[in-house]
Formats: sequence, C-alpha cells, structure tokens
Amino acid sequence: MRRTWAAWGSPAAVAIMIAGFAGVVSAWFDWTISGSARRDSYASLRAAQRLGIEELTPYRVAWFLVPVAVLAIAALLIAQADRTAGLLGVVTGLVLVGFGVGVLMTPVAAGFGPWLSCIAGLSAVGASVALIAQGRGQS
Repeated sequence: MRRTWAAWGSPAAVAIMIAGFAGVVSAWFDWTISGSARRDSYASLRAAQRLGIEELTPYRVAWFLVPVAVLAIAALLIAQADRTAGLLGVVTGLVLVGFGVGVLMTPVAAGFGPWLSCIAGLSAVGASVALIAQGRGQS
C-alpha cells in the first residue's frame, strides 16, 4: 500500500525526520574547542581514543550508528511501521541528548554541535512519543 502525502505529512513523523537530520548534521559542527583546535564529534572521539581512553569505544559505536538509525527511521515511516519508528526515534534521541550533555559537562570548551545535538535529541524524543501515542501503523 502506497503512503499518501497526507499520511507521510503527519506532524510527528515530519518532526522526527527533521530532528534526526539535525542530529546527524550536528556531528560536523564544532564540538570541542581546545586552543586553536576545533574538533567535530568524530574528531573529538578519535582524539580521546588517542589519549588512551578506551572506555569510549562502545560510545563511539553508538555515535557512528546514529546516521544509520535515522535512515532506518525513514524506511520504517515509509513502510508505515510508525510505532517501531517511534521507538527507534526515542532511542536515537536519547543518544543525541546523552552525547551532547556529556560533552557540555566536560571542562573542555564546547562549540555549537553539542547544543544542536541536545535540541535535536529532545525534539526527536518528543515527536517519537507523539508518534507512538497516535497508535497508527504496524508495530
């Protein structure tokens, strides 16, 4: 069954995709600023690993899966599996918020990236909960 524009245009579904896209884009903004060095999220994680902080490996994996999760959410919305998309949106949003807050709590100066990540994550969680509450589609 083909999804009509009206069904795809559910405000919650559109909000999840916009928030997810913003979360993915936030990764390339400045996350940490140290002296003259400005690092995006990926460079910050690589720098931490070079310093020997191996405990960050599971977090690196989770962060690298965020773009994959956003693509999966889009595919689930197209397939009208709204509840499953909503659940994945909640998890993705929590990862975005967790990374943003984690960086903002460090003593290193933060750029715009973690702020955008937090805003996008909170938006994704809110829209995902709204989508789940609508109860449309397959689970």
